[in-house]
Amino acid sequence: MKRRPASPDPGGVCRRRGIMQANLQPVPAAAMDLVARHGDDALVIARRYRDDAQDDDDEVLVAYWNAILETSQYLLEESPDRHS
Repeated sequence: MKRRPASPDPGGVCRRRGIMQANLQPVPAAAMDLVARHGDDALVIARRYRDDAQDDDDEVLVAYWNAILETSQYLLEESPDRHS
């Protein structure tokens, strides 16, 4: 099993002894938090967590991180700072 870095994810997903415990934020809040903390790197982080969920065959977290990825992309594209 891959060791995950200190969790940058806003949901605080934690795995212990093979049992997933999750306290997931709603997708819009999680995406906004991720973008606020990491800017463009939010997309890389969301992809990494989605890929980890795919490796773990966790369909729920794959869908969650896909939604966060899409929402983060939208937020970054629509940011007034990007339209100069």
